[in-house]
Amino acid sequence: MIDVSIHILCERKPGILSRLIRDIKLFGLVYSGHNIEYTDDQCLISVDGNGELNCTREELQEMLNQFPGVLSVMDISIRHQGSEVSGHKTSITSERVNSEQALSPTILLMAEKRLAETLGPVATYLVETAAQNCNTCGELFNSLAGELNNDKERQAFLSIIA
Repeated sequence: MIDVSIHILCERKPGILSRLIRDIKLFGLVYSGHNIEYTDDQCLISVDGNGELNCTREELQEMLNQFPGVLSVMDISIRHQGSEVSGHKTSITSERVNSEQALSPTILLMAEKRLAETLGPVATYLVETAAQNCNTCGELFNSLAGELNNDKERQAFLSIIA
């Protein structure tokens, strides 16, 4: 189990915290708390989560920097059993899955994260909708690949399927 604390400087406008709390599951984390410090036109938001972080620190920072309203990622703390982890790596982003594998929460998160790299937050809705009509990993990924704009994006997305 990984504990993650994210500290971001944001514009002071509604919706940023709620989106971050909602989207933290894209990173394989379960929301556990937050804190906000306000100034006149900005705020420092700290969000805590834990779980199986499914991306590297660099990938997490890159995704957070793309959130609307985020001015800067101030700090990301990743801890395992209370000790700071400096070089967190994950097997999920490079792992290949069998196309006949049954759908599971881990597979759904993998699909959502990979799709979000191209399509952004709409990936959550697309995965939830496609999963209702799919039984296997291959069916899910092939269904979602149809949402992508070109063959290069589809090939990259489907490269996880063995």
